[in-house]
Amino acid sequence: MPVILINRESEHFSTVCTDNDEVGLMAATKIRQKGYTEAAIFASRHSYFATSQRVQAFISSCERLGIETDEKYILKEPPKMIFCDSDAIALGALRAFHEEGISVPGDAELLSIGMLDPEAASYYVPSLSVVEMPNKEIGQQVLRLMRKKVLNNDMSSEHVKVHAKLMQRESFS
Repeated sequence: MPVILINRESEHFSTVCTDNDEVGLMAATKIRQKGYTEAAIFASRHSYFATSQRVQAFISSCERLGIETDEKYILKEPPKMIFCDSDAIALGALRAFHEEGISVPGDAELLSIGMLDPEAASYYVPSLSVVEMPNKEIGQQVLRLMRKKVLNNDMSSEHVKVHAKLMQRESFS
């Protein structure tokens, strides 16, 4: 039986995944293009493996582009630019900012990795800018690859990369 890993890397098994380096670079590049040289990162303490890789790719890309990502920005006053490792974290940030009277995007801007339903982020207040993970396409590629492997009795490993896209909305326009 063929095995296909989703959002994992392996030399032995087939994989379908998002290019995490591309995701980190896409977010960092857009932040730098807007003129930011500092960004805070809001991330889960126990994040999913692929999410951790995306955050590390974002940090590496920020370093290359001259964006400081120091935790000190979280302590006393809100940073002007925040990158969230998931839209669930971003929703919590939006709620906390609202309770503290901090305007998004007026006082701070927010960009997140979009893991939930792609349409959902457009209904938040403000609507959430995300690097949208192509979950539907990943699922389609897994099914295509599994069908191909089963029909051809093919146990070789094959690797498919699926590209994310940036959806700019009100939180980071």
